[in-house]
Amino acid sequence: MNVFAISIFSSLVISTHAYHASDFLVEGLEKIEPNYAKFDGKMYAGLLPIDIEESGKENEEKRGELMFWMFQANKDLDSITIWLNGGPGCSSFSAGNFFETAPVTSPHYRAGYPKTSYDEPFTHNKWAWTRATNMMFIEQPTNVGFSWGPTVTDEADLSQDFYNFLQNFFTTFPDMATKKLFIFGESYAGMYVPSIAHKIHTENVKGEHRTINLSGIALGNGWMDAMGQGSAVIDYAYWHGMIDSPTRANLFEAWDACKAGDKLDPPLHDFNVPDECNIMGATMQAAGAGLFPDKIPNVYDVTTWDTYPILNDANNTFDVFMSNPEVRKALNVPDYITVPWMGCIPGAGRRLEEELLPGKTLLVHDKPESVVPYVAELLDEAGIRVLIYNGDRDISVCAQGSEKLLDEMNWDGANGWKNEAKRGLWMVEDNMAGYAKTYGKLDFVIVYNSGHLVPNNVPVPALDLITRFVNDEAYMDVEIPAFEGLSKGNRARSRHQWFHSILLLTVAIVCFVSGMLAASCWNRRRSGYSSIPTNVQTT
Repeated sequence: MNVFAISIFSSLVISTHAYHASDFLVEGLEKIEPNYAKFDGKMYAGLLPIDIEESGKENEEKRGELMFWMFQANKDLDSITIWLNGGPGCSSFSAGNFFETAPVTSPHYRAGYPKTSYDEPFTHNKWAWTRATNMMFIEQPTNVGFSWGPTVTDEADLSQDFYNFLQNFFTTFPDMATKKLFIFGESYAGMYVPSIAHKIHTENVKGEHRTINLSGIALGNGWMDAMGQGSAVIDYAYWHGMIDSPTRANLFEAWDACKAGDKLDPPLHDFNVPDECNIMGATMQAAGAGLFPDKIPNVYDVTTWDTYPILNDANNTFDVFMSNPEVRKALNVPDYITVPWMGCIPGAGRRLEEELLPGKTLLVHDKPESVVPYVAELLDEAGIRVLIYNGDRDISVCAQGSEKLLDEMNWDGANGWKNEAKRGLWMVEDNMAGYAKTYGKLDFVIVYNSGHLVPNNVPVPALDLITRFVNDEAYMDVEIPAFEGLSKGNRARSRHQWFHSILLLTVAIVCFVSGMLAASCWNRRRSGYSSIPTNVQTT
């Protein structure tokens, strides 16, 4: 448990009861932030337990709770989409909600723009994803944001807590239980979402609890496999001119040594992961990080140099808003939650947590090392739709690393993905939005002109992205003809041209050699004769 919360919850016993949706209705938020009045729908927020509520256990001590914030649109939408951020240790309220997809956000910026100011005012988001689906943001795992409970050590712990929360949520909001459920995850949530979906699928097969109507998952710039994706940063930096070829070779040598156990930094975990190899930091240092005190290459957007600490600054718009007691009251945060809200817990990303929160490193034993097998299982067994999308300007979790994982994934459609998948242009409002590849239930989309935070960088294409996903629509609008080398006819013509060229070359060589021989013979004959004198005298 978060050290700030230990004293609060160590002896806390809270009487549980049958929850009702009305208990979580958000009221009065528009009086604090007027832009919320523009949302056409209802908001619900609060905490639900991470153990399934059962009758007869009303007075048992709670093990923990997860904080949620749901936006239910007034129009009849047949889906609910859960958004999760990664870190690990970052709240989904910060980036996903306030920065990207919710009805009220900070201003959006295309990749390549200067960083957002800390005190940017909120604005109405006319590209909010609530135009396509009901949205819910959940602060997880425990001890992120207002959520509390035992510190999770791996994806199994995290998924169990999340599954139990969902059961309680659908019991409280039965109208949502009948809708299609989609789960989106960004960055390190690429580990969370497949793990959670695997848990849901496994429990649905068992049939011991309510069947959860999971219909699809999507990973935006998602981290799924440390060893499979880690080294992609090196090639990305090289092909973008950030490092030269000798540096590239040295970085790959360091990467290979790290995989063999010779870590670049002291280990924090039971297995090798790139934050131990520190290949990202090493690559950025080779690209110029450290030359200036206040600017480094932005790993989320290679077109900019800045520090980009906005999610961790106590004076930013999000933190100030969430620290307002009236906001906490409107969001139904109970009085026993006294910890300060933070967009990301100290040391989010695991490397610094041991220093800042001794003994409380989040996901210290995080396993599995790869969730790609879970993705394959969801495609083969659960039969749900899977979308992998990447902003093309993100180096931290680049498109090339994601594509490598998909190309190497062992699933029933592996051969078709490599040899039969269609690839083409994704168009939004007659503009090029990216490249799309699809086979069966699997989609891979590269988002044009975007960094790590796709809905923030390109909100219009991002809204189209979620709309097509929840409506089971294809992303490819214009197919690119597959390049398979030369056709049979072209190969035949090429062979004919090759033989013709060889024949002409042979004739030319023969003629040249013959000419040289003839010239040589003529010169030898000339050397055997005397010249005719030109000054002959007569008598």
